[in-house]
Amino acid sequence: MTFVRSLLLTAALVLVLGGPLVAPEPPPMWRLALAVGVTAVAQLLRQRFRLGITLFSLAWGEAALIIALFLVPAGWVPPVVVAGYLIGAGLRWLGGQPSPPARVLEVVAGLTVAGGAGAAASRAIADPYDAALSPGVTVGLITAAAVYLLVSILTVPLFSLLRSRTPARTLLQRLLRYKLPMAVGSMAIGLTAVALAHADARWLLLLPVVLWLLHRTNAFRVRGAERRRMWSALAVANQSLNRPDEESVAVAGVRGAVEVFAVGQAELELGPPDDPRRVWWGDQTGTVQPGTPPPAGKLPGSVAPLLVGEGEIGRLRVHFPEPGGPGDGELSALQSYADALAAALHDTATHEELHRLLARSVHEAQHDPLTGLLNRAALLARGETAVQLVPHAEPVALLLVDVDHFREINDTLGHAAGDEVLTVTAQRLRAATGPGELLGRLGGDEFAVLVTGSKQLTMAAGPADGLQRRAVGRGRELVSLLAEEATIRGLPVSIEASVGVVVAPAGTADVAELLRRADAALRQAKRGGGTVAWYDVTQDDGSSDRPALLAELRGALDRDDELLLVLQPVVDLTTGDPTSVEALVRWQHPRRGLLPPAQFVRAVENSDLLGAFTEYVIDKALAAAARWAKRGPAVPVAVNLSARSLLDPRLPRAVAALLRKHKLPGRRLVLEITETVVTSDLPGIDEALISLRALGVRLAVDDFGTGFASLTFLTRVRLDEVKVDGSFVTRMASSTEAAAIVRTTVELGRELGMRVVAEGVETAAQRQMLTGLGCTTGQGFHLATPTSVDRIGETLHRMSAAATRGSVVHLGRDSAAT
Repeated sequence: MTFVRSLLLTAALVLVLGGPLVAPEPPPMWRLALAVGVTAVAQLLRQRFRLGITLFSLAWGEAALIIALFLVPAGWVPPVVVAGYLIGAGLRWLGGQPSPPARVLEVVAGLTVAGGAGAAASRAIADPYDAALSPGVTVGLITAAAVYLLVSILTVPLFSLLRSRTPARTLLQRLLRYKLPMAVGSMAIGLTAVALAHADARWLLLLPVVLWLLHRTNAFRVRGAERRRMWSALAVANQSLNRPDEESVAVAGVRGAVEVFAVGQAELELGPPDDPRRVWWGDQTGTVQPGTPPPAGKLPGSVAPLLVGEGEIGRLRVHFPEPGGPGDGELSALQSYADALAAALHDTATHEELHRLLARSVHEAQHDPLTGLLNRAALLARGETAVQLVPHAEPVALLLVDVDHFREINDTLGHAAGDEVLTVTAQRLRAATGPGELLGRLGGDEFAVLVTGSKQLTMAAGPADGLQRRAVGRGRELVSLLAEEATIRGLPVSIEASVGVVVAPAGTADVAELLRRADAALRQAKRGGGTVAWYDVTQDDGSSDRPALLAELRGALDRDDELLLVLQPVVDLTTGDPTSVEALVRWQHPRRGLLPPAQFVRAVENSDLLGAFTEYVIDKALAAAARWAKRGPAVPVAVNLSARSLLDPRLPRAVAALLRKHKLPGRRLVLEITETVVTSDLPGIDEALISLRALGVRLAVDDFGTGFASLTFLTRVRLDEVKVDGSFVTRMASSTEAAAIVRTTVELGRELGMRVVAEGVETAAQRQMLTGLGCTTGQGFHLATPTSVDRIGETLHRMSAAATRGSVVHLGRDSAAT
């Protein structure tokens, strides 16, 4: 930068000293003084704009150059520019607007070179000195002004660009946007002034007034453009604050502050005023980083507090360049941006608090408090999803581990020693499990390992005895690992264990059935005196009748009169108006009577009947929706979707065909999926969800809060609806944690544009509390009990009519009309 400055100063000095020497004769003193005065006035009337840490000034130099070329010979233009600029700088200094001496030298050198280049270009076309405004002179003067504009744009901002590290493209775009219209006007004034001055030089006395009026007009235009740029950038920056965590919001907030206010540096401090604060800072390069910011030099910092309610959660500091500080409306814009940033940080804190509450609630509900392993219910639930996602017919295994002589340890060493034995057992089993394996404590002294993705099993790919050897070998590894000596209450103890092993092709048995078979194998091991036993169906008196059940279900699908739908309205908690209907399937078995889903759906999900069963239920649900729309409100119908169904590439095509069959738009169908469905990285799931959304089908997450990746799920899949699990609704009156989960879920749904439905609304008190928490929609026996396909149309009609009249019809267990 020093070399460039020296080169420019040398060129300017040569022009100032050498220009008059080549001139044919010096101009009259009054002409010289008038040229210097016009140049000084043009430099005094400057329009400033800010970019980064620098204030850039736009002057009417083109008009001054054109007039100077008319008043003095071309060789005298460089000294005129120097004298006029220095007089203008001196007057600004007297007016309280000083410029650094180094900056004055840089600018005057750049303008001198630009003036000399413009004068040379004009002289090359036609000498304008004291000449009439002929076409040739006019072209020469316009060319001079254009060359002056180009050279000044390339030289004057150069040093500011190097100091501030402002992107050159950004600077040039802003300069040209504001300077080009100003330059055109400046040229027009200069040419008009020359034409008048040739007739009578006294016309030039009016030039300051004309320039001042034009300057005011242009200043209004530039300020308006800057305000529009600022508010437009503010809107974009506010939108960018919608981030999932505090750090990403902080980074977006600092970067947005730099861009919105076009400043050199901005800082964000977060935390209570009296505590150490977390700090992020950024500059005009776009880089934002945590930690203590570098000194901002002499840049004044304008501070806006980040307020949530009456409390301060941090501060946003923006360093405006001197002189002048923040401009018109910028302080109010700064506070507006700080308020938006505070709201975004508060929302993020709410999301994170919800995440913590859900994580703690889910962890406590799914894990054994002593060992930290999955409990029985969680192992069954997660294991079922894992088994459903295993390709059909590939092997899955379950190893049931039982600690031998555990009662004797409790009786002789005490229950504390027994707990320590269980803890050591859990630690060793956890260390022995790997990817594709689920470990849980079933209760007492029993543990289970579910293997769904072990290469040790899939590599067997041969006869059953190969699978048996590998699975039994795995069980013996666990027995040997547990038998290693451990210190319990200061005593050396060897933990003895027995293992029951079962392997089955995926889709032939659910996890509950695998556990039952493994328990049978464990009993065989204990009876036989060994440590590991393989499941032998010939010695299992309790073998499941699952094959028979599936055969009967296949017939039920063909007969079309055994599988029934019952339909339960989802209700607006304030008006009682129905908003949707959930379809629930029942099986009217010819011998066993009415079977709930729990007694047959699990078997279906693990069989090749799943596709036909899913299409059957959606078909019946859409048929019912088409019928009730003729008499009642055209609300959508919701159907539960199995995890394995999303792996079927035919599902989107089948749904599209059924919608066409019943002449219903996609928005009339809601598919309810669980949180655990999309936590798998198996290919095809995301594609299936995208294809269903393309049909207009709405997606809802069922039993929200009971899975193990709730917020990750919401950011991965675009949802229309979240259904809060009924367990939270049941406990919210007695548990502040459950109430907080419901409240924050409602807030999260509102912010993400999703409807929130509370499941399991059983009492009027629950309904009232949900309304107070901001939840607007609910489902449960207090609101409406499930009804048949034949009666749902009349039910919806009654509910909708009552809501229109302003009354509420309760069709739940405690039915009463008000």
